This record gives sequence, C-alpha cells and structure tokens, in this order.
Amino acid sequence: MLQNIDKNYINPLRAASVIFVILVILVIVFDLLVFSGKDNGITAKLGTADIKIDSIKSGSLYVSLPFILENDLAASVSSESFVVKFGGKEISLPDKTFLLSSGETDTFYLPLMFNFSDSLSSQSDSTSIEVSFTAGLLYRTWSGNYSGYMSSTNLIREVLEEVKERLGTDEKMIQGMYTEKGTTVSSLIKIVNSFPFPLEIGFVRKPVLGTGGRKGAKSLSAPDVTVVNSGDTAKIPLSFTIESAREKADPKDPKNFKLDGFLAVKVLNLSDTVKVSIILTEQAK
Repeated sequence: MLQNIDKNYINPLRAASVIFVILVILVIVFDLLVFSGKDNGITAKLGTADIKIDSIKSGSLYVSLPFILENDLAASVSSESFVVKFGGKEISLPDKTFLLSSGETDTFYLPLMFNFSDSLSSQSDSTSIEVSFTAGLLYRTWSGNYSGYMSSTNLIREVLEEVKERLGTDEKMIQGMYTEKGTTVSSLIKIVNSFPFPLEIGFVRKPVLGTGGRKGAKSLSAPDVTVVNSGDTAKIPLSFTIESAREKADPKDPKNFKLDGFLAVKVLNLSDTVKVSIILTEQAK
C-alpha cells in the first residue's frame, strides 16, 4: 500500500510527524518544568492578624478579612471560580477573579458583618467561614479551600486593647489644657476619636491633679460618660481647687500640670479601664 503513496506526500508527512513529536515533547517538558510536584501550586491562607475594622453601626460589626493567594508555579494562572460563605450564606465579593503571575501574591479583602442585636452578652460566639476557589492554566486546574470559625467577641476584644493602648500612649488622641485663677484650676480634656467606630468613654472616678505636694487635688465633680462618634472630639471640663496660688519666677514662662486618672472605655458590648497621665498645658490668654 505504501508503494502506492505519491512520493510528493512522503516528505510533508515526515515533516508533520516530526513536528507532532516535537510538540508532544515540548508539552511533556513544559508540564514537567511548570507543574511537576506542584499539586499545591496555588496556596491560600487567611491573614487574621491584619483584619480591618471598617465600622460599627446599629449593633453590627463590619470587618474586612484578608484572604491571601500565592502562585508558586512557574507560569501565570487565572481564576475560574471564587466562592465565600459566611455563616452558611454566600457573600457578594467586589471581585471574584484574579490573575497571578509566577511567584506573585495577591490579597482579597472579604467583607463580613457580625450582628450583635440578638445577643450582646455572648462570650462564646462563633461564625463559620468557608472559602473555595479554582484556578487554571491550559489543561491544568487547581483548587483550594478554607473552613473555620471566627469570633466577633475576640475581634472586639482586640479592638478594645488597641483603643486602650492608644489612650495610654498617643498624645494626639488625648490632650489637656488649663487656666489658673487664684486657687482654682480649670482644665479641658480633649479626646479625639480617630477610629472608624464610636467610643463610649469617661473617667471612672474623680481624676487627681498633681500640684507638687504630697497630695494631689481631686476634681470638684465626676464627669459623665460620653459617646464619641468616629472623627469627633469629646471635651471633658474639670475644675480643681489647689492649696494656694502659685507664683511664677517669670510670668511668660508657662508651667504645666499633670492629671492622673482612670478612663472607662467601651467598644460595642465590651468595656475596660485604662490608666492615663495627661500633661495639661497652660491655655494662652
């Protein structure tokens, strides 16, 4: 039969066969180089240490949870599906697609909401979270998933600790000034809420003004607890009676007081106290 094949077709057939074999070899080599030992070429994890608190509104906590994808392959891959379920319900994502170059890492922020309206006193709350995705390249696909639980109470507790630390160390968040007339010192404490959620804040008991003597002067009244919305500033007036009027060596040289006390701070359903020392600067006349 081969004797009947026109010799003009032999060379093209040989060339086609060689090209086919080369292509097969190239595919095998490509597969070995790019995919060999890469069953988990796309890895994923939750960045729980970098959760962003977006806001707290009407008894609900809104957070952005970072989901980190990393491409360990030697080629780029693109997503085929990306599904997130929170509390058993699929949530809407701003972007369900991704394209990762070789060695590239990308972070998706998953918008989650915790509702506290049903049980504000729960200390063992937890909500399930499930993430699944598939990514592909040519004839290969990879899939990944994550499942676990998140506690809104733990999140709020972490936020509260951050607020306490800022109150105790950040001079831009809490400031004080005073005016002095005879034996009366009138002060104004300003607390700036730069957090994206409201704070309930106030002195636990009467703060003490350091006067240089053995005993400080307690404030004449205990200020009320106040709610400070995000971006607002709380102004807490305090008055003190000191033993005697001070004399300054130089009237132009201002002298500062130090105020010590305990602030009660509440974030959503959790509260705690923090010790503060506030330097009161003399208000310009």
